[in-house]
Amino acid sequence: MTDNINLIEQQISILNNLQVKLGEVAGAATSLEWRLRIIAELEPKVRDKLKEKTSDPFYRSRLEHLIDAILHVFEKKLTPYEYEKIKEYRDPRNKLTHGSIRSGSSAGILTK
Repeated sequence: MTDNINLIEQQISILNNLQVKLGEVAGAATSLEWRLRIIAELEPKVRDKLKEKTSDPFYRSRLEHLIDAILHVFEKKLTPYEYEKIKEYRDPRNKLTHGSIRSGSSAGILTK
């Protein structure tokens, strides 16, 4: 019982330390998504590519479809690093935005 209490106290302390960082990261993730949607608004080729996947307008389309369209249109203008970073953006954004921490818990506490 004492081990569990110590573990709980440690986790609460970690979460308290992360609280500000989580807010900063959530803001950055939201900001990046807005930028991706602005790119779609301004670039007709992205909207055209997006229409191949969905009938939703760019501002309501699924993020994965938006990212695929942007990567397709700008693939030759992006460095391999930029391409991979944009491609990898969706999963961590979803974990953060939707609170899907169960599969992302490094401590294993939430997965047991």
